[in-house]
Amino acid sequence: LIPVLARTMSARAVIVHQPLSTSQYQKIFASSKGRRFKWAVSLIWLLAALLLIGGGLLEAELNPEGGPGLFYTFAALTAAEFCASILSGAYARRQLGGMNGDIAGFALVWSELAAVISLAVI
Repeated sequence: LIPVLARTMSARAVIVHQPLSTSQYQKIFASSKGRRFKWAVSLIWLLAALLLIGGGLLEAELNPEGGPGLFYTFAALTAAEFCASILSGAYARRQLGGMNGDIAGFALVWSELAAVISLAVI
């Protein structure tokens, strides 16, 4: 689920944030179809995050001697990925003055890296 979370965060960032003046996204997402797509991507991210954390809760419930370790792992992974995506995207948007696909890719790489590092540390 790491790629699902990272990609939906990047897609949501492209849709939600003000695009660069030279970006082709501006016309696409100004329509009502773009607004529906924004909600759909947000719901997909929320569902993936809930599945990830819910899977950890379920595993902790089914395997009581293992403790809640998997739940904490999944929660930390989700939090790390979310924070890295938000912070790296905000930094890049501030540097360039808007949103585009390159910034989405930048945030995607940082969020996946944060998730992998959080798995390695935990």
